[in-house]
Amino acid sequence: MVSVAAGLSAAGKVPFCSTFAKFFTRAYDQVEMAINSGANFKLVGSHAGITLASDGPSQMSLPDVAWFRAWTTMKDHRGNPGCYLLQPSDAFAAYALTNVMAEYEGACYMRTLRAETEFIYSDEQVFNLGGFEVLNEGRDVVLCAAGYMVHEANKAIELLDKAGVSATLVDLYSLPFDSEKLLDIVSQNNGYVISIEDNYGGGIGSAIADALVESGDGFTLDQMFVRRIPKSAKTPEEMLQMCGLTAQDITSHAMKVLQVV
Repeated sequence: MVSVAAGLSAAGKVPFCSTFAKFFTRAYDQVEMAINSGANFKLVGSHAGITLASDGPSQMSLPDVAWFRAWTTMKDHRGNPGCYLLQPSDAFAAYALTNVMAEYEGACYMRTLRAETEFIYSDEQVFNLGGFEVLNEGRDVVLCAAGYMVHEANKAIELLDKAGVSATLVDLYSLPFDSEKLLDIVSQNNGYVISIEDNYGGGIGSAIADALVESGDGFTLDQMFVRRIPKSAKTPEEMLQMCGLTAQDITSHAMKVLQVV
């Protein structure tokens, strides 16, 4: 499928490839060759992340963010990122970003979910490659999340508010992102930032870490991601609890970063 897409791109078409995110691991070589060849194609990997729950780790595609993120750190033949990695948090974002991918000339990978999610946005929301959205403005700590974890982080915002902590929530739906803009937001929150993702490391947390190091300023980053091989679980909530990624876990991490517990 990926090889056919590369051929269609060479013929001037704009192919979209959609399958389980897990299955793209079988085509990493073809994806790499296509990007090296300058293919203008779009990959959509569904059923990603631990919220897949009952299907277990064999179907969750937990290393894919790190792999595709590697392509966001280099430039293609056009001088653009080798690949944009997109993680929409609701249906409006997924639809809008699909249209953005179609208009963009270059490689894109969108990571989508099976678990049901509430609407965060509307059809009036504008999304851009390299952008992010500030969903809540605070002053004490920044929570940077993507995909399903935006919803869990939103719950943590309420828990932190009850504890007297004012947190900023950033939907970091695109890698790469506007690092200067994000650093400004982190600076406005005392330099404290927590990354939250439902995959293995090397993803958005690592991207934020790179931006913080390059700035040369003093920041504190706490990375929350899947640090164990999950088992199957009946519900996304049980899986999040198993991996220490619930709203309560996020709240606890924030309190420790702020040294208030």
